Amino acid sequence: MTIPPPSQRTATDHHVAPLRQIACHLQRTRPALATRIVECAIAAPPGSPPLTDAMDGMWLWLDVLAGTLPPAEADHRFRMLGQAYAHRDTRPEDAIVLQHTCVAVLRQVVAEQTHVVRPAQDAAAVMRAFDAVTHHYSGPAFTAIAEAYRAVRARTAHPPGEGGDATAPVVRALMKAAGDTGLQRLPDWVETPLRWCLVSRLDSAAQAEEAGQELRTANPGTLAAAIDRTLVAYQHERPALPDGFPPSGLAAVETSPEQAARYAGICAGLARDYGHPLVDTRQIRPLIPALDQSPPVREEFLTTCLGPLHTDDQNAHLVQTLRAYLTHGLRSAPAARSLFVHRHTMTYRLRCIRELTGLDLDRPLHRLQAEVALFLLAEDERRGHAQRAEI
Repeated sequence: MTIPPPSQRTATDHHVAPLRQIACHLQRTRPALATRIVECAIAAPPGSPPLTDAMDGMWLWLDVLAGTLPPAEADHRFRMLGQAYAHRDTRPEDAIVLQHTCVAVLRQVVAEQTHVVRPAQDAAAVMRAFDAVTHHYSGPAFTAIAEAYRAVRARTAHPPGEGGDATAPVVRALMKAAGDTGLQRLPDWVETPLRWCLVSRLDSAAQAEEAGQELRTANPGTLAAAIDRTLVAYQHERPALPDGFPPSGLAAVETSPEQAARYAGICAGLARDYGHPLVDTRQIRPLIPALDQSPPVREEFLTTCLGPLHTDDQNAHLVQTLRAYLTHGLRSAPAARSLFVHRHTMTYRLRCIRELTGLDLDRPLHRLQAEVALFLLAEDERRGHAQRAEI
């Protein structure tokens, strides 16, 4: 749910301007406001949310009052706030109550500032503007926080390698034959120990089944299965891929078969996105920890790097354009053909990307940032599709 833009009446009300001036002043005097929050925290009963939660919420609501957040970005920021609360094990009901508390404290502080800097007859009108703005944002903000909690709980219920991606059900199905005592109960034709895991992501379940048959023909002794559009295979020797085999990811079985399937699945996504026949985990190993960062850390990087391309769904076509441009080696013509757009459209989109993000793709560091950001986005999309498929 995206926070809608304020109504025309609210946006043009001349009392909003002094309210924003007061909020901007409070942003410059955050230490004093932090002291106020500390006083509230000291007076709070045992079991109340931690001080960090209160401060995070206060700063966000202060940005809302200052008018520095577009509605779409405000929705995104409240989702991020909800994710931060969830990862700190703050109860959802406490998170919502905390927003009311933040608004109440800010109302008191703004009222004090209003009486100092405005005539008394305008003070009431400015406070009505405060109530209108906070009321406008409260409902969608609470919804965004609740949705963030549900998303975090879904990931917790299905952590990576245990149901958080499309490979995990295959892993469980394959390893079920081994039982709790190891690999002794696997079929006799399977060569053990299973040292390699290969994953391919196809466009249909039929293609996944066909790819599995080709792989078993070329590699006797392979334990392979397809679920939905994903093929997962384990074998003793490094697999030999048949000619024309779909882009795949490969990982050595080190800690567990589930972890190997997860790593191979990540590599398969990169192979498919970049048109490589095979990507080995060892080629991208340093990138994998980036996927294990906490959601707030990852979101902060994505927002810093991509800006509105990440926070505003209306810019999805620009993300697609950025990916195509990088995939085709910064060559506009083939990138435009891959997107079925005119080269002038491509040039216009690239200019928009630069203006919105500040990325200069002629600079190696900026290209690196963009590539890592697209890598994280692609994996988030794949996880989201997998979770919806399981539901």
